[in-house]
Amino acid sequence: MQELKAGVPFQPCMLLDGTLIPDAILKEPTLSAGVRLLWVMLAQYQGERVECFPSQEMLALALGVSVRQLQTFLNELKNYTRGDPPEPFPLIEVKRVWVEKERKTRNIYNLLW
Repeated sequence: MQELKAGVPFQPCMLLDGTLIPDAILKEPTLSAGVRLLWVMLAQYQGERVECFPSQEMLALALGVSVRQLQTFLNELKNYTRGDPPEPFPLIEVKRVWVEKERKTRNIYNLLW
């Protein structure tokens, strides 16, 4: 990969590491900036897998928000609607599972299209 230098033009799509944001997410005017960033963080954690399971505390820290604000963002992704009249069109699925080894529940996130 070519070395990046400050002040030199570059093409983000040519970078091999990082996450590209689909225009449908990036340009959706009804999604807040925080929700868009959360979607990107989940995509980054997901990588090539179908699901990911970062903790809410880890996500909140990475986004610079409180856990409560993160939960609001998650609800916005789960309850997203579009169209006229608005129809449910969730952008994530959240499954709650019990992890015996840790003796607690954990969220598993799936990005939906």
